[in-house]
Amino acid sequence: MPTPFCYQTSVLKLLHNNLITHSRNLEEESPYKPDGTIHPMISVETSIKHLAWSNQKFFSYFATQPEVTFSLRAADGEWGIGTLLSHIANSESWFRYCLTEVDWSDFQDITSGAMIKDYLQIMAELDSVLLNEASKPDGELAIQAGDKVFHATRSLLLSQAVMHAAEHKGQIATILKQHGHHIDLDALDVWNFISATK
Repeated sequence: MPTPFCYQTSVLKLLHNNLITHSRNLEEESPYKPDGTIHPMISVETSIKHLAWSNQKFFSYFATQPEVTFSLRAADGEWGIGTLLSHIANSESWFRYCLTEVDWSDFQDITSGAMIKDYLQIMAELDSVLLNEASKPDGELAIQAGDKVFHATRSLLLSQAVMHAAEHKGQIATILKQHGHHIDLDALDVWNFISATK
């Protein structure tokens, strides 16, 4: 289904503002440690750790939201917030299948804040699997998808898991903004993760 233009524009504005906000951080941060050695480049493992950290904080935001929040959507016919949240979990379950061949789950849509506690545990378990996979050597995997087989490297699947969740978090944040609410995605970015876990 085509993505509404208003959504695309809003996401581009959010990304643009985020880059401007953090450009100063890039200028101020030194690539060197106090002992003079260079910090290692951020790895896929670090990206998955950030994913797990941000998932817990992002889902926790919805624990106190009223039921009406979960039915908010960008436009008629589009997925609501509750469906998008469960889709993030369903997709991580699918990535787990691709990486480990453990059957994926089909979690029900989130319809109330009371369901978030269970989803925090679900996300923690799924992220734990992805983190374990990130510690393995990269390699090509053969993945059965229906009557077809496709091939992908472990690093590609893990990178896509991170990107996919980020896309839908941005989508959810935009829907919230459309309806007069706000969730601060900047607080969940990699800069803040690194600062919080130093």
